[in-house]
Amino acid sequence: MRSLLTRSELTIDENRVLRAVCLMSGLAVVVSASYNFVLPPMLTGLGATPAQGSMLRTIPSIGSLLVIFPAGILGIRLGPRRLLGLAGVSVAVGSLLVAAAPAVFVATVGMLLLSVGRSALFVIVIAMLTTATTRDGARPVAFSAYAMVSPIIYVGIPLLSGLLLSVAPWRSVAVLWAVSGLGIVAVAVLLVRDGSERDSLPGELWTPALAGLTLTCVVRLLQGLYDDGGMSVGVVVWGASAVLALVVLAVLLRRLPEPSLSLHPLRGGGLVLLLLVVVLIPFSNMWYYATLGLEYVYGKSVLVTAALLAIPQVASVFAASGAKRLMKAKGVTMAGTLLLLATSATLFLSCIQSVRLPLVVALLVLCLYSAAVTAAGVPLSVSIVSLADEGEEGSIASLRGAAGSLGGALGVIFMSFVVSVGIGSSSPDADDLVKGIRNGELTHDPAPRFDVPQGDLEVLDDRGMQAMVNGYRAHGLAGGIVTLGAAGVFFSNRRNHPKV
Repeated sequence: MRSLLTRSELTIDENRVLRAVCLMSGLAVVVSASYNFVLPPMLTGLGATPAQGSMLRTIPSIGSLLVIFPAGILGIRLGPRRLLGLAGVSVAVGSLLVAAAPAVFVATVGMLLLSVGRSALFVIVIAMLTTATTRDGARPVAFSAYAMVSPIIYVGIPLLSGLLLSVAPWRSVAVLWAVSGLGIVAVAVLLVRDGSERDSLPGELWTPALAGLTLTCVVRLLQGLYDDGGMSVGVVVWGASAVLALVVLAVLLRRLPEPSLSLHPLRGGGLVLLLLVVVLIPFSNMWYYATLGLEYVYGKSVLVTAALLAIPQVASVFAASGAKRLMKAKGVTMAGTLLLLATSATLFLSCIQSVRLPLVVALLVLCLYSAAVTAAGVPLSVSIVSLADEGEEGSIASLRGAAGSLGGALGVIFMSFVVSVGIGSSSPDADDLVKGIRNGELTHDPAPRFDVPQGDLEVLDDRGMQAMVNGYRAHGLAGGIVTLGAAGVFFSNRRNHPKV
């Protein structure tokens, strides 16, 4: 990279796209930032049975996975403004259904529409940002700014949601989601321009739909295998569906002269290895267990936990802003490698955690982790989108989203096992503790990066707290090793495929 631009040096069009992408993404993140607060009172208010609660948690995530690949194609075919407008409408309508839901089924349909709209939005904004920033030095600036959006929202929205629910019914948060959806529509209309030269392109939707179905079945299969402890009817159904969808997809890709789903970006291996890094990054996710520790080891309420987590999220904002400067000084390859190594080091630091460790030290470790992992995502994103040829931006964005979803599922399964091993027999109630942690982790919306769980665990005694600390240490050690491997993969890949 010969030079690095600043945001003031971006062109008018580049800045317009960046503003639109950041605004719409921020509005979409409002949902995930408040979801964990509204879910428990929603289930209670609707009188949901355990089975209905499981359905409400599961179906929206299925919808978000199904739409990942079709969104990349439709963004090109319909134009980004129209698809983003439809995504905003889906979020708004789904949120209003949740707000007015008389029963769990209606709320589930609302969450499904909401999740589909958000998933499509995140795919298309990445494609937009990729298309708009082709000048040398523009992408690091744009993706650095984009990386700041999520932590900025999480600085205040979780606490605001908790305070709102303390004085208003849970449906008020769903109304806030609806306002966010309407805001997405407004931004799409006012700031997004369609690429008319690509509108209304002919082509089929079977291949992207089947790719989304395959991804969904694989993720649900993996979760089912762990959750059910082995084979079950659900596992068999998801496994058979995954095989069938994959076979049909392979046949169509071979027989159709010009399939809509393009696998061309995967040729050469460069993108495959970068997507592997995307898959591995969620393995290091400290947020869920850190928030459990704040609640059950340090004895903080959910609202105080949300306020404390604003501190590392502020660190994330500054780190994302500084990532572009590191890329200018060291280049994309070295910057990404150094930041992944820093992430690994902060994970190893979690091994110093103890029941009596001062809270300020534990927060400092979380701040260092938050800053490193957020900044590391910038050169990784720049590396991935830089492999997109003209017309393949949507496919690249879909593949990136699919890798993140797969990594999230694998990370939860692997790390839940690691934590259970770490807890071991250090508590007489270890089995119940592991089960409580696992169920809380597996039932959360996979979209949030900074969960504030409303866990069902009872107050822990000294041995229970020590067991949780042991699990946290095991998580940090395993996450550090995995991230260290991810750094090696990234460095090796960038040395062999230095496109930027």
